[in-house]
Order: sequence, then C-alpha cells, then structure tokens
Amino acid sequence: MKTLYTLLILLCAFSSWSQEQATGYTPMPNGEYEKLKIAFSSPFTERNLPASYVIPESYFPNPGSQGQIGSCVAWSTTYALASFYFAAKNKWGSPKTTNMIMSPAFVYNQIRECTCGPNCGTYVHDALNLLKTKGVVTWQTMPYDNANSCSVPSQELVNQASKYRISGWNRLINRLNFNEFKEHLSNDVPVVIGSCLGSGFSNYGYKKSASPFSCTQVTSGGHAMLVVGYDDNKRAFKIMNSWGKDWGVNGYIWVDYDCFKLMMSSYGAEAYVINKDYELGNSDNPVENPSSNISASSFTPYGHWERIATGHFYIDYGLNIAANVQPLVDRVTYVYDHSAFPNKYITVSSGPHYQTSYEGPYCLPNMQAIVYLKDGKSIKVEFNGCETINQVTRDDLSTFDIHPIVTAVPKTNQSGYYNFDIRLRGVENVKDRIVKVVYDFNHPTFKNRYITVTDKTNSFRVGYDGWGCLRGLGATVYFDDNTSKTFSINMCDILGW
Repeated sequence: MKTLYTLLILLCAFSSWSQEQATGYTPMPNGEYEKLKIAFSSPFTERNLPASYVIPESYFPNPGSQGQIGSCVAWSTTYALASFYFAAKNKWGSPKTTNMIMSPAFVYNQIRECTCGPNCGTYVHDALNLLKTKGVVTWQTMPYDNANSCSVPSQELVNQASKYRISGWNRLINRLNFNEFKEHLSNDVPVVIGSCLGSGFSNYGYKKSASPFSCTQVTSGGHAMLVVGYDDNKRAFKIMNSWGKDWGVNGYIWVDYDCFKLMMSSYGAEAYVINKDYELGNSDNPVENPSSNISASSFTPYGHWERIATGHFYIDYGLNIAANVQPLVDRVTYVYDHSAFPNKYITVSSGPHYQTSYEGPYCLPNMQAIVYLKDGKSIKVEFNGCETINQVTRDDLSTFDIHPIVTAVPKTNQSGYYNFDIRLRGVENVKDRIVKVVYDFNHPTFKNRYITVTDKTNSFRVGYDGWGCLRGLGATVYFDDNTSKTFSINMCDILGW
C-alpha cells in the first residue's frame, strides 16, 4: 500500500517535469484529509444563492509567479489568500504594495521537507496551520526572489510573524458539492483547492481566453490555487493562479463546472476555507424594528441534533409560536454569530415553525432568532443553542423536518463515475416512529424503480453508482400512525451540479 501511495504522489503531485510550469501540491495520505475539522455549512435549500458572484480582483494582490519552485501551496494560501485576508480585516484597501502582500517564501521554506526546487511540494494544511499558529511576514520583509525563495527565515522574522495570524481554518464538508463552494464565495470567503489539473490546463492559459477552460480528463501535476468566484450562466468557477499575470487573463482563469468536477474528483483533491472575521464593505446586519405589542415569550425555541461522524453534527432549530401570534409572522432570520460560519444570517420564510439547520463540529451557545411580523415590526428571541437541542422531546412528529443530504464520491476505477449516497437528516429523534422509506428512482436506466429502506441506523440511506445525479428522486416516509410524507429530491440542485 505504501508503494501504491508513493506512486500516486509521484503521478499527481511531483510531476512538474511534465508541465510547462512548476506546481508543488502534495495531497495528504489516504484518509487523513477526511479526519480534519470541517467547516460549518447551512442547507442550501434554505438560501437563495446568487446565480453568479466574484470577489473583486481589487481585494487581491496582482497575480504573481512562483517561478520554477514547487511553492504553489504557499502562493495560494499566503500570497493570494493571506494578503486578501489581512487587507480585508485591517481595512487596508487593495493589497498591491509589498508592505500589504504576504510572503510566500516565509511559509514555503518553513513547511517544505525536501530540497527547495520544482519537485519539492508541500501540504496545504501545513501552510494554514503555520498561518494560524506562527503567522506570516510581508513581502517587503521577506521577498520571494532569487535570493530568498529558498531561504529559511531567521528567528527574528519568525518572531515578527505573530503580528499577522489568521483566526482559523477548516476543510469543506464535501469537496464535490458546488453549493458549498458557492456559499463561501458569495460571502466573500475564497476557497483554496489542491488537485490534479485538467488535461491542457497549462497551455490553455497562454491563449489568454476569457472563455471557460474545459476538459474531459485530468493529467499529472498536482497544483494548489485559489477559487475566487463562480458564474452559473458560464457554468464555471473563477480561479487565481500563481503562474504570473501573462498566463490566463491577468493571471486568472475560468474553469467550467464539468472540468472542475473532474479535478475535484481526482486522487488527493482537497478544499479549504479560513474563518471569516472580516467584512468587505458594509455588513448586511438585519434591520430591527422592535414590536411593543408582542414579546419574545410568544416564541419557544426547540432543536434536534444528530451525530454524523466524529466531530461532525447535524443540528436544527425551530420556533413553537403562540397560536394567536402565528398568523402575524412573515419570516425569521437566525443569527449564527461565529467567524467559522460563511453565512452569518439565514432567513426562513416557511412556517409554521420556520425551521433552520446546519452541519458543523459543534453547537453554538449564543443564538438569536429575529422574528419579522407582517406589519414590519420585529422581535428578537435569544436562546442557548446547546441547551435547546438537549431539551428535545423524542418521537414528536410535530416539530421534525426532513433535509435530504446527497454526497458523490468518485469511483477510483471508473473516471467520471460516482457513488451517490442519499440520506435523510432530521429524522434521528423520530426514527422509531418511521416504519419505512420508499424511494422512487423514476429513470429508465434503473431496473428497480422502487427501493424500500427499513434500516434506521444510517438515516434511511440509499445509494447507487453512476455518472449522473437525478433531478426527481421521489421519497415517501411512512409513519406508525398510518400517515406518510412524500417529497421530491433534486440531487443535482443539492450538489450544485
């Protein structure tokens, strides 16, 4: 197994000699990436993601070149991302001068474990850990040039670095869920990726085309870059590279969704975000207009939780609303006041309980729900999110809500094919009331259209292997009181494909 892993590393991470440009991304050993702490993420059915969003180029330094050093990880995490982060956090404006641009040489030469050069790659998580624990210095303090690109920083510089430290970082929950990328990007959180490249990627950049790059297969050459935007009309992600401003369009390239999917399906692909404790421009804080007639006592928060994996939970909240107040409610905005949440505010317009949910590593003690009435007034309901989910009444069908979760795992022996997994979140506390779930695979390629699931241990899981997602997977949940609930699952929308 060690020999196989070494071979895969050589094929994907260190084959700079087969590329016109140096790369240098090293994937974590098999299974280690999945053990990393995950980011918080809200269900994408609750939020209308914009059709396109690009973080303006003015918030980033001008794309530079890593040269013939395998330092793409340091360039994506430090030169691109850290420069953006500190400029935004400190309200510097556009980071175009060397005293506002962070030094990739400082990071690369502390995390590399090999002889500096084109074939000496590094781990993304090592760079992010360094930025969090030790920090970084500016390009002005330690330039990336022929004299310093391979120099280990002095202790004096290491001591200075504590001035610039990020507050935290996480991996994405599902690197193949494009909606997760879009949620972060539309909230001004760039995403660092490491993956194999689409065939022809390097040469395409020299065409300087504004049209998205497309591919049907990936080649050797593991590379780390920064995703800065997306456009559903183009069906593409915008990426900042580290091969200089003369590559791509001023150093940027659009990669179409299908090619990006192949890249993120490649062996060792990873995706990371940093905590958002900054704002670009004005914050979109909810506007409150307190009601003098209705108090917070008319709203009783409730919640449920499910353990998905070690350090990974599904948590939902809702409001039991007094009967005389219920018809007056228009919507509820939940406030997730934590820097690791990409979207601090989630607004729910569907009653009667205006339920919301998220996945993440833990509950939040300080929660708020701002209830907006139809007359324009509002009521702030404050509650302890951790205490609320521990007061749940099991087997209560009146407050539970189902959230389908879809994941796609690439099949290692079939390029472009995936193992699709469908599970029902929100059913843990009422699973003993559920008799069965019947899934309707209404598609001619399925020999067995209906699949009945009675196993309650894995959120009534069902799955299949194939190349495509289904837009109309039916599901009917049957309860022990002879009632049922039927709904449709658009797998493609949930995955953002």
